[in-house]
Amino acid sequence: KNQPRDNLGDCVDCRMCVQVCPTGIDIRNGTQLECVNCTACIDACNSVMDRVGLPRGLIRYSSYNSIAEGTGFRLTPRIIGYSAVLILLLTTLVTLLLFRAPIESTILRTPGVLYQVTDDGYVRNLYNFIVVNKTMYPQEVFVRLKDLPGNTTLVTGKRVTVPPAKLAESAFFVDIPRSHIRAVKTPIEIEVYTTDSPEPVEIVKTAFMGPAPEGRP
Repeated sequence: KNQPRDNLGDCVDCRMCVQVCPTGIDIRNGTQLECVNCTACIDACNSVMDRVGLPRGLIRYSSYNSIAEGTGFRLTPRIIGYSAVLILLLTTLVTLLLFRAPIESTILRTPGVLYQVTDDGYVRNLYNFIVVNKTMYPQEVFVRLKDLPGNTTLVTGKRVTVPPAKLAESAFFVDIPRSHIRAVKTPIEIEVYTTDSPEPVEIVKTAFMGPAPEGRP
């Protein structure tokens, strides 16, 4: 107090930055491991600078080169590159979220269950059906056989009701005329629909087991 402060900077040694620090460090000694980046010291110092009529920013986020050389922020190629990559990642994430399918389903043949040949000439397989609802409202889901004659029959009824942001499990039969079975293992596609969409929201590939065609072992 009452002493010349030439070349000593603007700090008035009020120690407010130390008093408000939750970890009790003196930020005037530089960055320290105990610092939790709460910026309480910045606010305290700025308020003191306002009262004594000195410029703000005595405590601030900056780099050593910026302080030593007296240069401000510069837009470097590295910053531009990082910003472009970040924008690309954010755009990709938003696009995936906006255009993702409302449901995700898994269809697998029920293990340990053989195919059946019905009296009316159809071959029947049983499948397990797991569907995940990615939306925040209930979904009514049903399945159809794609590009092959036959039909699908859900064990739990005509549709499966999936609660918001949850999954549901069911099972269904697929019946295909025996005359259309060309191999013991036939690849088929199952279309998954919701009552909100006339088009399939997902097409799942699986296998259909049946008897060997006549004339083949």
